[in-house]
Amino acid sequence: MTYTFTGNIKKYPAALLLLIFMCATLFAPVMVMAGTKKIGESCSSSIGGDSECRSGDCEDSSKVEDNDDFCDCNDDNDCDMAYGTEHAEVTKWECWDGAHATYDLDYCVGTGPNIQKPIVEYAIPPREADFVDKLLDPQVTLDEIQRTIQKPQPKITIPGLEFSEAKTVVDRGRTYMIFPFLGEYITAIYRYAVVAASALAVLVIIVSGIQWMLPGNLLTSGEGDSTQTTNQAKKRIGGALVGLTIAVGSYTILYLVNPELVKFKNLRVEVVEKIDLSVFNKTSSWDDTYGINKPIVTTVEIDKLFTAYAGCYGLNKNVLTAIGKAESGLRPYAMTKPGGTYQGLFQESEAYCKSGLRKGKYPDTLKLTCKNRLDPETNTAAAAYFINRNLDWILKDCEQITAEAALALLYVGHNHGEGTLKNILGRGNCSNKASILASFQHIYPAKGGKNTVTVTKAIKKFKYGWNKVVPYGQSAGITLKNPAKTELKSSKSSSCPKTTQRRALKPSFCSTKYTGHSVLALGDSNTQYANSYVKYLQQACGDITFEKIAVHGKNAAWAYNQIKDKDLSQYNTVIVWSGVNGITNAQRDLGKIYNKIKNTPGVRLVKIPVTPWKGYGQWNTTLLTKTKEVNSFIRNQSGVFIDVYDNFGISGKPDTLNPNYARDKIHLNPAGHQILADKVIKTAFQ
Repeated sequence: MTYTFTGNIKKYPAALLLLIFMCATLFAPVMVMAGTKKIGESCSSSIGGDSECRSGDCEDSSKVEDNDDFCDCNDDNDCDMAYGTEHAEVTKWECWDGAHATYDLDYCVGTGPNIQKPIVEYAIPPREADFVDKLLDPQVTLDEIQRTIQKPQPKITIPGLEFSEAKTVVDRGRTYMIFPFLGEYITAIYRYAVVAASALAVLVIIVSGIQWMLPGNLLTSGEGDSTQTTNQAKKRIGGALVGLTIAVGSYTILYLVNPELVKFKNLRVEVVEKIDLSVFNKTSSWDDTYGINKPIVTTVEIDKLFTAYAGCYGLNKNVLTAIGKAESGLRPYAMTKPGGTYQGLFQESEAYCKSGLRKGKYPDTLKLTCKNRLDPETNTAAAAYFINRNLDWILKDCEQITAEAALALLYVGHNHGEGTLKNILGRGNCSNKASILASFQHIYPAKGGKNTVTVTKAIKKFKYGWNKVVPYGQSAGITLKNPAKTELKSSKSSSCPKTTQRRALKPSFCSTKYTGHSVLALGDSNTQYANSYVKYLQQACGDITFEKIAVHGKNAAWAYNQIKDKDLSQYNTVIVWSGVNGITNAQRDLGKIYNKIKNTPGVRLVKIPVTPWKGYGQWNTTLLTKTKEVNSFIRNQSGVFIDVYDNFGISGKPDTLNPNYARDKIHLNPAGHQILADKVIKTAFQ
């Protein structure tokens, strides 16, 4: 049945108003729904689904359920809008890439000057983090990882077996965690087996001796068996003696065959440490303040590299600037995560780097190698080839494309792979932003599984390219509305390098007379800290090997027990920084440590005093007096004294640790450790 309204509209104003009100009431909820969903609310990650979320990002999570799409953050501003009011103490919000524990959903991390540990807000409750998650989490410190590691509890106990603590060592600028458990377990099994074999051999000898020596051989069953039984007893005694000799002498035998057979090497795992990128904004080529032996590349030097390698292909060097800034902020030592797959100015994988250098056919005189992708020249050379090749593909299929759209597509090709870029170009529809986005839907029309994840991420990369790379290109001098073929390309330049553009490295900050020396650093949590002074010593003195024996919360008595039976002659120098834990007995225990070191010929003692710790834990005026007594004792002992107490106090409050150098009221932060390292170098190694 159909109803037709045929009356004069002017006669029914009330009906008209009622009709408008009813439509508004019916459809208002639908209109409000668009773009209003908060982080963590369910959404649809199909084409156009991003518009449901305030953040503009509807992500397909790794949860296994029907509704597994959720709104998450797309950039730092989304985090500020979502949680800024709730956490007023946060001064900086960051949107971090999702991880296994977060179901691959991006999450927000807030920091501030008055916040001890970052505030983390997840889109949905994370799954329980396993040990691997903790290892991969950049917020988890090495100290926390070590406290997580428990000594093994074997179901079958071996008498005399007592596992040591896991420890960290620094070797040639790299920090390693040493897990001694397997080596100690094998050693215990060997010792127990020798004891058991020896006991069994002795038992066989006793029983066989009785059979041999008793009158009339009472243990034999008949007179005719006496001679045979006696001979068997002799053989068993001989075999037992041979077995006993082998069991007891096996160490010597194995050592004579191959000394490596008797070395139970501990499991050694490299610690991938977070790099403080703030130092790379400095304008000097070197950080001379604390003597850190790491080259810092200025934006002027990077611009020269971009000009040189863009000239190899007739590429506008500002294209490299835009993509490099989007990938790393033009920080040569940037990594996605500590030890991550993607590194350097253009966030390259090793395979990408090798392929770029090989296909770029650069001359051997450049000596480029992907062994160090953090080298800005290597990273630039590989990226310049691929970015220029991708631009050639774009211009071939989209001759009239603007510089603006081309930059966004270049970022997709560089960050998401050439396969996605080729599929878009194969559609031949790349005139503007809308047509390019439509191409994604044609490439991956079906929702579900891998296709959904691929298209969602590809669209996210393209939007990021449009919102970030394009403005970076404009600020670098690219006119966005001009044709890409004239704006992003230029004539090939003769400036393509024939010899390396690298800067010469500055020599070690330590005197050459210490080259090849071995140093042991003994201490507690301050020494154990991943970014401790030992790390900066290794960076500044690359020709010296450093090892750490240090555990959180341990006192000087523990430190002495670690070295009392240890051969210290393998070291040239032992640095001792201990005493604050168990301060009342520190003088006695430090005296034992110092005497052990001084009584080892050829080993030098370097002493670091207890640093200010007023206000921490059980601190009181009595302990302050004791601290001063201990430091006076440390100063007056023979050896090299590192006078740093006054460096870390607050002006007018010398016994309180300066917050500029502290993680808390007792532990130094990286800046404090850098100052300490500088003092150690100038006092003990120059």
